[in-house]
Parts: sequence; structure tokens; C-alpha cells
Amino acid sequence: MDMEFDTAKQASRSYTRRDALKTVAGLLVVGASTSISGVRAQPTQTINVSPDGAARPLAPYYLGYNTQLLRGPSWREAVFVQAVKNLLEPGNLRYPGGTNANYWDWQKGRVSPDLKDLRNGMDKIKNPVIYGIEELQIAIEATGAMPIFNLNMLTADLDSQLALLRAAKRARLPIQFVELGNEYYIGFPDYKKIFPSSEDYGRESTRWIKAIRAEFPNVEIAAVGVSDKGGRENPRARDWNKGLFRTLKDADAVTLHVYTSSGLPQNKTAKMTPEDAPDILGRAFERWERMKVKDFPSLPQGTQAWITEYSLFEREGPVHGTWVHGLYAASLTLLFLEEDRVKLVCNHNIAGGDPSFSAIYVNANGLSDRPDTPKTTPFALSGSGAGMSLMGKAMTGMTSKQKLSFAANPTVRDSKGGTYPALSGWVFTDGTSRQMLVTNLSAQNQTLQIGSIFPGEVPCEQLSGSPTTLVTGPDTLVRTSSKAAQRLTLPAYSVTRLG
Repeated sequence: MDMEFDTAKQASRSYTRRDALKTVAGLLVVGASTSISGVRAQPTQTINVSPDGAARPLAPYYLGYNTQLLRGPSWREAVFVQAVKNLLEPGNLRYPGGTNANYWDWQKGRVSPDLKDLRNGMDKIKNPVIYGIEELQIAIEATGAMPIFNLNMLTADLDSQLALLRAAKRARLPIQFVELGNEYYIGFPDYKKIFPSSEDYGRESTRWIKAIRAEFPNVEIAAVGVSDKGGRENPRARDWNKGLFRTLKDADAVTLHVYTSSGLPQNKTAKMTPEDAPDILGRAFERWERMKVKDFPSLPQGTQAWITEYSLFEREGPVHGTWVHGLYAASLTLLFLEEDRVKLVCNHNIAGGDPSFSAIYVNANGLSDRPDTPKTTPFALSGSGAGMSLMGKAMTGMTSKQKLSFAANPTVRDSKGGTYPALSGWVFTDGTSRQMLVTNLSAQNQTLQIGSIFPGEVPCEQLSGSPTTLVTGPDTLVRTSSKAAQRLTLPAYSVTRLG
């Protein structure tokens, strides 16, 4: 579940715009380093890598972000826009976010001030950042991303949301993707009052779909679905999809939100060691296996899945902000590519609010909920943001994907005896250029023979570090920029982009 927690602090007043712009510029300059503290880095045998099967279509806007920015920053801050554009390169932006969308007044560009008892402390924000159509227009024009309009079916009516789409069209924003609310399968009293059951939500969604298509015939529309998490789920969530599919008509997709805990204790005294990394990363693969077994087979034929939120979920714990958080986000992003019914994905969250989710730090207190309260570099990438950064550079604008096969792919074993592949990778093309992305989740360097993918010399960009490294600024991780020819060494615990 997406949340904006009250633990977020106000931006550091002493940090100037000139300092911030210097930070973003510095993040774009990649240095070279060779040592990684805390991991084994001995060389291994060379592994041949080759394409696995035929190329499959990929939406050029496939990878993006939820943009729940109640506490800022504003898209009117040039340094924030520059950081998003240059560091993340998003293909889509979800507007106005998640839970807040259910209480959104689009004309005021904020949660409706007349509502009481709002979720996640939204009613206690003294000076909410305005996020209206004009601010969205700034974001879309600067990044070239595709907007996903998450409509308010809870505290607004159909006419007002049609007016939102008309205003967006007048602002020359593409009206291609519409999402019908957020997480109504949760048993909040106001959710249950408006939608007593998923059948009721399905019927009302069908009415909205018909009206929206009457004005915007080419729009794609997704209704709220729920991803099976296993274990103890509330009855409303457990039976949500079954009832929804009985009454929902003419939707193109359902939305799924994919969150998994680290498995470590959730308190401020919990510790993480490098030996915990296999267990944490293995949970991404376990979550994906459950989705393959439970989620996708239950979808009606021809129905897409939009994963409009996903992340590692921690309220307070030792993992968020670390490099293993970034590797987890990168791993899950690559796993989603395996299912062609996944039309698009939105990592949660782009910035602001709860420190455990932000891809970009917006002030010096970006990790304020950790007991040591380390200072962060404003407008630098967080641990999860660093893991996602090379993803956007490799995928956005590309129109096809092709999975990579690794001969004798090493396996990583977790503490319970489970295993997952050390190496994962894909090739992306737009018909003229090619990008390759690969992760090494093992504690050893791995050497690849890449001649079948790139027969000549190719630019190479890599991020690596100890899984426990707390990513606080641009110099935290090992960053290398070089060229590779025929052979490529992947550092332990790394993300690599070629092309």
C-alpha cells in the first residue's frame, strides 16, 4: 500500500538552488573506482551470453514512477525537474499519485481541504504542494513521459473527472492512460461505504468506462485489481478480483500493486549484514513466482496488468536507503518484463514523503527515520533510485525487448535453501539503437562474453557496491564509465548498462 508518512521533515533551508544544480551536474559525471567494501570480488570463468528467443514488443513509456508529491517538491522547482529528467529518465508519470488520488481536487491541485479524517496524515500537511494541470504539464514537457491519470472515484463524481481529462487535453497532454482509483480493496470505512463490494466497484467502473470512452475513444482504462500476497489478507482483498471480474466490462487492464517486506525486523535498532542480502533479494523472485501462479492466470483473456506501484516496503527498518534496496528494485523491474501482459510499471515513489520509498532525495534529511539520521545530498539518488536509474536510460523510448540467456549462470542461495540466478539481463532496441541491461546479484565478479550482442566496442556504465552501503549521495557507490569489447566484467552486486 502506498503511503506518505508524517515522519518526513521540511527541506533544508540552508541548501541553495546553485548548490542543488551543482549536485545534479555532478551526478551526471561518472568517475572510476575499483574496490567494493564488504563483498568478494575474485574473478570467475567467462560466461557466454546470447539472446533467448525472439524479440517481443515493449512500450516506449513502459517504466515510470508514482508521483505522490503532497509534501513536495514542486515541478516548478527547476532542479527537481532536471534531476528527474537526467537521472531517472521516466517513461511514464502517475498523476496525482496513489491514496491521495481518492481525495484529490484537481482544480485546486491538492487534496480537498473540506474533507476530514484523511488517510496517511494528509489532513495534517500545513502547506501542501500544489500539483495541478499546469505542474503536470511542466513535468511531461520536460521529461517526455506519458501521464497516467488516476481518477478520484471516492470523493468526486464522474463529471468532475471528465472535466479533468478535458482540461488536460486543452493543455496538450496525451490522454492515453486512465486509472480508476486506488486500492479500494482495503477495508477503510469510506472505501466500503462507497463500494460495499468489488461487484459494486465493477459496476460503477463500467459506467465510468463507457462515459470516458464516449469522449476519449482511444483511451486505455484500468480498474483496481489486487495482487495476491499470500498469508493473511483481509477478506475484502482476498475475494476482490473474483467479484470484480463478474461485473467489470470493457476495461483494458487491472492495476496491481506489488510490495514485499525485507524479512528483517521493522524497528530502528534492527541491523543488516552482507549475509542478509541473498534473503532480501530472493524475496523479489519469490514475489514474482507468486504473481505468475496467482495473479496472471486469474486475469480475463485479453486483460493487461498495469503495475502502478511497486517497491520494498519498510516503515522503519535497516534496508531502505541501502544499495540492496536498489538491487531489489532493479531485479523486480527486470522480472516484470517476462510477462507480456504487463503493459507498464510505476515504481513507488519518485520523491518526497516517506523516506523509505523516495527515488530522489529532496533535502538533507532524506533518511531522517533512521536512528543515525545520516545527511543526504539534496536531489541525489537514493538507494532505490540508484538501482532504477540505469533502467530508465536503457528502456525509455525502446520498442522491443529480448531476454538474455547466460550459459552456466551461477545461482545464489538464501538462508532457507532457496535459489535464484545471479545474472539477469535484457536487450532493448528501437529499430536503430540497442541497449543492454544486466544485474549481478552475487558476491563475486562475473565475466561475460558479449560478442553475440555487441560485436564491436560499446560504451559501458556500471553501478556497484556492498549491499549494506547506505546511499546518501553521488559518491557513495562505485561508478564506472568505460568501453567494453567482446568481454565484460560485472562487479559483485552491480547493475550494468551497455549501449
